[in-house]
Amino acid sequence: MTESELKDSPKQVNKGVAILFEIVEVMVLSLVSVFLVSTFVYKQVNVVGNSMFPTLHDGDRVILFRYIFSQPKNGDVVVVTNSKIPGHKNIIKRIIASEGQKLKINSKKGEVYLDGVLQDEPYIKEPTKNLLDLKDDEETLVPRNHYFVMGDARNHSTDSRAKIVGFVDKKDILGKTSLVVYPLDRFKVM
Repeated sequence: MTESELKDSPKQVNKGVAILFEIVEVMVLSLVSVFLVSTFVYKQVNVVGNSMFPTLHDGDRVILFRYIFSQPKNGDVVVVTNSKIPGHKNIIKRIIASEGQKLKINSKKGEVYLDGVLQDEPYIKEPTKNLLDLKDDEETLVPRNHYFVMGDARNHSTDSRAKIVGFVDKKDILGKTSLVVYPLDRFKVM
């Protein structure tokens, strides 16, 4: 090695170390970004069971968007943390009523009333006949910071009509399902 090559050698090592640090920095920032986005913005969730049929099918994968700037509202399909149902850490249901609203189900007619108004529910599989633990044609008031949720396959869903689920606390709603991403032939915006 010549004398000039020996002088340039430390510069090349420093340049290599700098490039290595840049690569590591980009990788760490990328991992942190992915973690933050998946924790606070959206998450992929697998649908288990048919309680949301025909809207969602068993095995569908949906994208869940967290409620960062908005509040859950009636009609939203949401993922709820619920450790009370054996084998189900999270459940996917539709918000039917919000805090302060009065809900009544007439099982003979299969109708749902909210604040005395018959609800138009084009998304349900069949009329609501299964009351689970509710009393027929009796008004139920949704408590503060809570929601009443039901599956779209009303007569095959464990939801707020059952004591095991009951009213859903606002803090237990993980977010709103907005996209079906798998299987690809079922891709849709909700």
